[in-house]
Amino acid sequence: MNRVILALGLAMSGAALAQHSKATASTDTSMQYVPTDFVPIPAMDVERLQLNPSSNGSMVMGDGELTPAGALRANALAHLVSGIPITRRLDGLRTVETDRFLVSGAAAYGLTRWLEANLQLGAVLRQSSSLPDFSVPNTALLSPVFALRMALPPGVLPFAVSGEIGMSIPIGSPAALVGGVRPSPRARLNFGRRFDAFDVFGELNLVERPDVSLGGLRGVPGDSLNDELGGGLGVSAPIPGTAWSAEAAAMVSYDYKHPGAAAVLHLAARYQFKFRRSGQLFFAAEPGFGALVGTPAFRLLAGVCWSFDAPKDELAE
Repeated sequence: MNRVILALGLAMSGAALAQHSKATASTDTSMQYVPTDFVPIPAMDVERLQLNPSSNGSMVMGDGELTPAGALRANALAHLVSGIPITRRLDGLRTVETDRFLVSGAAAYGLTRWLEANLQLGAVLRQSSSLPDFSVPNTALLSPVFALRMALPPGVLPFAVSGEIGMSIPIGSPAALVGGVRPSPRARLNFGRRFDAFDVFGELNLVERPDVSLGGLRGVPGDSLNDELGGGLGVSAPIPGTAWSAEAAAMVSYDYKHPGAAAVLHLAARYQFKFRRSGQLFFAAEPGFGALVGTPAFRLLAGVCWSFDAPKDELAE
């Protein structure tokens, strides 16, 4: 019971912080610029990293199941990200892009059988731009994301379902294009079902962020970063006779204020091992497509996932 009270208290504190920030900071960041010599780039967060800390289903998309009560799942990943557009990809116009190398960590803890708390952290270690006269800080923290995830009891539906409400805390660096000017709420609905040979899973999500106008950069009114709806479907399966498993997922995002869309294909492999505790090595490649700001042309990920105090039959697959 104390765990539930603590989690609800943290969620209420995050909501209060969001309301305070909305009252004290304008959501229009079009006049807040990254200091450059020639190119007025608005301060904003173009990092689209959104992990699944429990690693159920896949590393980027949950399957509706939670981390078991009293168990902890944690992961540490390195990311090589190429071609992150700071302006929309539009035919006939040059796109301003940045490349970056970053690291991330995420953890999920089972508070009860129906409630999980998770946290995502990260830091940019190096980045560069496609414009020689545009430079941003090489290193910066990403805005942490705290979330609570709740699940329906087993047997209510023929598949697992969970809902998540989260909030990014704006301690990142907008000047480095990885931090918001205020908290950014987000919500996720995950569902999935396990079969004998494979698992299927899906997600619907909403990310609310400060609206950023980029129209002054190239004279395109719809060139902007706004709230987005998204979702995806995926499948994972063990490779028979080995300690390896494979996963694939397709994820899409849609900007409904200034219509535009983007998609990311997630292809990954995991290797199950046991060294004191059960863990997995994780490798993934994510090509990106579409026009939206922040959708990279390519992302490579590699890292390790650990399970602490989890029952053997509940280890992430």
